[in-house]
Amino acid sequence: MNQGLNRENSGTSFDMIQAIKPQAQGMWKLDDELETRIQSFEMGFRMQAEAQKVFDVSGESEATKKLTA
Repeated sequence: MNQGLNRENSGTSFDMIQAIKPQAQGMWKLDDELETRIQSFEMGFRMQAEAQKVFDVSGESEATKKLTA
C-alpha cells in the first residue's frame, strides 16, 4: 500500500471514486484512454489490497520459515 495511506483510508478513497464514477461518465463522454486509466487504477488498488495477504508469512509452519532463513 501507499506508505502515506493506510488500508482504511485507501478503501475510503476507492469507495468515493466508485461512487462518483457513474456521474462522471454521464458528464464526460469518457474516451478509451481515460477508461483504461481508471481501470488500471482500480486494478492497482485491488492488487495492493491482496498483496498484503499473499506475502504474509506469519501463518507458515516453523519448518517453512527455517527454509527461508
